Amino acid sequence: MSTVIFETEEAIFQFNRHAVMECLNHRKTLYEIKELDLLLDVIRSQPETATLSIEEHRYFGFIALDLINDGEGSALCKTCNKQYRSNQLKVFTAGPDETAFKTSAGKKRVFKDLFRKKPKPIGLSGWKGVKCPEGGHTLIFMRTWIT
Repeated sequence: MSTVIFETEEAIFQFNRHAVMECLNHRKTLYEIKELDLLLDVIRSQPETATLSIEEHRYFGFIALDLINDGEGSALCKTCNKQYRSNQLKVFTAGPDETAFKTSAGKKRVFKDLFRKKPKPIGLSGWKGVKCPEGGHTLIFMRTWIT
């Protein structure tokens, strides 16, 4: 079976090559991101097992998160030295919740809110990661959005 190996400092992820290619091609139809073409070229150039590292191919971290979320692949936690299937991994998010984007809801404050001096928006960001199920070690942690 052809595979794609993705290594971070904390883990080694392994994915079915066909699932990776489908995910990359799907993202390519949605977004114009040059890293997608680079990843496709790198994976195609390595016939059986493509090996990627987070240092050289950081964008693949987002692909790995998508694949894990879809139940694809497995991960070796370097701390536990144990292999886990994607459905065993704990996906988590970090950052402000939706209430950070809500305006005041009271009817009495509508006119006050319209004419008050607006504060400068603060920079917010959201993160997504994966932990191993036993030790709770963070295997990958990526910023997924920023304001």
